[in-house]
Amino acid sequence: MKTLTRIGVLLLVVAVLACAWLQPLDGPAKQQVDDGLQRALVTYGSARVLHALVSVVQGTEISASPAGVGATFTPGQALAPAAEMLKQFSDLMLFVCVAFGVQKLLIIVGAFWLSSLALTLVLSGWLALYLRQTPTPVWLKKLALVLLLVRFAVPLSLMGSALVFAQILHEPYLESQAALGGLTTSATTQAAAVAKPAPAEAPGMLDSVKKWFGDKAAMATEKLDGLRQAVADAAEHLVRLMAVFLLQTIVLPVLLVLGLWAAVRAVFRGRQGV
Repeated sequence: MKTLTRIGVLLLVVAVLACAWLQPLDGPAKQQVDDGLQRALVTYGSARVLHALVSVVQGTEISASPAGVGATFTPGQALAPAAEMLKQFSDLMLFVCVAFGVQKLLIIVGAFWLSSLALTLVLSGWLALYLRQTPTPVWLKKLALVLLLVRFAVPLSLMGSALVFAQILHEPYLESQAALGGLTTSATTQAAAVAKPAPAEAPGMLDSVKKWFGDKAAMATEKLDGLRQAVADAAEHLVRLMAVFLLQTIVLPVLLVLGLWAAVRAVFRGRQGV
């Protein structure tokens, strides 16, 4: 039984070292990062465009001189909460894009030949002591554990999070991204309608001035209410997109790395522990 165990450990170490040098996981992991970054950039771009449109409407001033009386009002200030929410969302999406970039750099660092060489030397030393049934120094176990995580933790965690995204998060992402795109189109129309200059008014009496103000205020309020309601309706989709990207870039990779740490630590745990 002990002989079979040693053979199994030997084959496992050989397979690990082969993966370290042949890099079968690095290519798919990079592709998953590129796909995720592309999705994040599309969402970030939509959020920035939408925030810009709402900000333009928010700062739009409606001014004219009916009956010779000058007047200016800014009804778009009611969109301030929506603009702030969209700004925070776009800032978070920028952070997500940076996180994808960092993940790709970590894959490149782990795939560097010095990492594979160091892992080969340490695992070979550990395997030699194991096969000779010689007590393994704790520092050697810890070093092997660290090098294994440096080499494989990021690709494996990214592949795992990509699998979860494909099986669970893909449909919510598509639904929410489509809603965000539709909101951007609607906001473009609303912004153009609000910013459209008002036709000139002929001079009139004081009651004409009052009627003009009433009509313009009602028109502006109606258009702004439509835009504000559209942003409010999309709030759920914005929150869902934030949850999807945070799960894919932060939560799932961290949980998977912790799981890999525990699994590899259990393999190396001996009488002295790791």
